[in-house]
Amino acid sequence: MGDVIRANADVDEIFKDAREASTHSIARGGKIKERAEQGLGPVIAMVDAIDAELKTAKEVLAPLSAALIAENDQADATINRIYDDVWNDAGRPATDRYLALMFPGGAGYYTDGDTAGQPARMELLAKLFDRKLHPKLNAAQSEAYATRVRTAAKALQADIDAATEPAANLALLERVRTALGRVAQFELANLKRGFKIDGMSEAAIHDIIPDRPVAKKAYKKTEPPASPPATPPAQPT
Repeated sequence: MGDVIRANADVDEIFKDAREASTHSIARGGKIKERAEQGLGPVIAMVDAIDAELKTAKEVLAPLSAALIAENDQADATINRIYDDVWNDAGRPATDRYLALMFPGGAGYYTDGDTAGQPARMELLAKLFDRKLHPKLNAAQSEAYATRVRTAAKALQADIDAATEPAANLALLERVRTALGRVAQFELANLKRGFKIDGMSEAAIHDIIPDRPVAKKAYKKTEPPASPPATPPAQPT
């Protein structure tokens, strides 16, 4: 007996089988064509529409993602330069507890981690400069550093905002496409049931719907446990 493709198969493979079954059914005409058009027709049309939307969504997001990556690199470079500049202004000390308070773990505290949260982390650094925390920085220096941090954070946030909605749209379309794969698999199984009701043989059905036999697990023969060694007879004393 033949098998319809599994529901957990790759969606592209499911869509491939659905299109093939639709093409073969339409070629045969009559009731076979009618069943396929009723079940698979709307699903295939939706897949075509989603794929067109996905193509557009990827084209929209690509330059925005590239701009965001570049701006994130620029923001990281700014934070690293500021860290070095503050260290120089402080006299290039071997250890500096105030610098350690402002940059816990170094500049990486602000540059590492998720990009979406980086502007907020950078604002925290700007506020530390606002408080004039480091005694070796005068007011003008602290204000200048705070401005540099906020300018970089604002530019990064702008690119994050520009990419957020297109990225969410792409993610949603991909989820919809995955869900459509399950619908297409259901319609293939339903089409097979309909063909069987019409009296078609398994062979005839799978001339239309691709046969996807489930791989059988290899049988592993288990050996019986070894018998324990015989206990030698007791030696006479």
